[in-house]
Amino acid sequence: MTNRGSRDTKYKYNNVYNGKIKSREPTRSSEHNNIVLLWRTILLSALSIALIEIFIQQGWRPIYPEGIIIKGAGNLKKKHLNDSTKQIINQSLMEIDPQSIKISLLEDLPIEDAFVRRKMFPPRVEIELQQTKIIASASRKLSTGKENGMLDEKGNWIPIAIAYKLKDLNTTVRVEGWTQIEKERIATILKSREYLGGNLERIIISPQGDLSLGTKNFKLIQLGSEKSILDKQLKTISKLNILLPKKFIENNEAIIDIRDPSKPEIQLP
Repeated sequence: MTNRGSRDTKYKYNNVYNGKIKSREPTRSSEHNNIVLLWRTILLSALSIALIEIFIQQGWRPIYPEGIIIKGAGNLKKKHLNDSTKQIINQSLMEIDPQSIKISLLEDLPIEDAFVRRKMFPPRVEIELQQTKIIASASRKLSTGKENGMLDEKGNWIPIAIAYKLKDLNTTVRVEGWTQIEKERIATILKSREYLGGNLERIIISPQGDLSLGTKNFKLIQLGSEKSILDKQLKTISKLNILLPKKFIENNEAIIDIRDPSKPEIQLP
């Protein structure tokens, strides 16, 4: 009896002892995890503070000329390009407004679009320009008189002072009497010069909206004011350049009326 009682007591003691050991192990593990989490929090906070300080230092450093990177400015005169970007110099990245710079560039330069980006490391401003293609000189009538300008391939009016900021302004086509209403029709003709055999020299718009062309082959080609038949008229001109006898072309005095492209009329002096 005594031995059995001793074994029971020892069994209970061992269970209690083992229970105490097991109950302490989760506590130690939890303490270790809390210490690791605390150090991680401290390190991340220190890193965040350091990064914020670096961003502040970089963001308030002034931008110098070498920190302005411009792409797509191949045909622009350097002087005018520098004049248009000098507002950035000595400003910090935090002070620079990309949208206001974009608007200023579009107003000052003969470009179609501009993209302005601020870069932190190293501090710089990147400007990407999409240049417009000027393909014609032009004139228009204002209340103050006649104004000269240039046109891009979309028929948009470009003031002469802005257009002259390009290095190369070689144009062979002249548009007389440009108006905003006729912009699309002018653009279609400028883009479709292959129909004219590369011979287009003038586009004339009358105050009444009648449109005529002058080419190397013909003194005048009358298109009229009807916009919906322009494609047919251009195809008719292309056929006439091929089919007409040389005598109608070589003297450059023929006047062609294709206001009705199905019945072109030719007048000789």
